[in-house]
Parts: sequence; C-alpha cells; structure tokens
Amino acid sequence: MRLHLEHPKLLDRLVAHLRARQDAVVEPIAPDRVEVSLLGSYSEDAMVAELERRLQRWRVPQPHDAVACDNVVDICDRLAARRRAAG
Repeated sequence: MRLHLEHPKLLDRLVAHLRARQDAVVEPIAPDRVEVSLLGSYSEDAMVAELERRLQRWRVPQPHDAVACDNVVDICDRLAARRRAAG
C-alpha cells in the first residue's frame, strides 16, 4: 500500500514509526511517498484496518494538520473496484 504525505519533512518519522514493529516492510519510494506491506495472514480489508490503526497512533503526536495520507483513498478505490468486479 502506498502512502502519500502532504508534508515530506515527516517521512522519516513515519518510516521509523512503521518500522518499529517487525511485521512491517516499509520502503520510501519518493520524498513524499512510502510503500508499506504488513507481514502475516491479513485479508486486504484487515491489512487496511491495521495500517489505519497504526497511522492513527502515529498522527496523534503530530501537529493537528501536518499530515494527510491518501492511503485511504488509494485503498478504498482498490476495494471498491474489487467489489464492483465481484458483484
């Protein structure tokens, strides 16, 4: 899953937060983007939910409006496309 930060200066903090858990593979792919995979037996919905929980915990200490991740849009678009194709 790709995450986009509105403020690239926060990328290092986000990467460090996500890498703190051993089940996360986190790779910066641009100055304002990171690719994240969670290891384990997650369905796509469960992985999205877990990543959202981790992002929410990370956002708490950040300045109120400093971070905007479009992962939810990206992920929701992908899930909606799957649902349309399935039914």
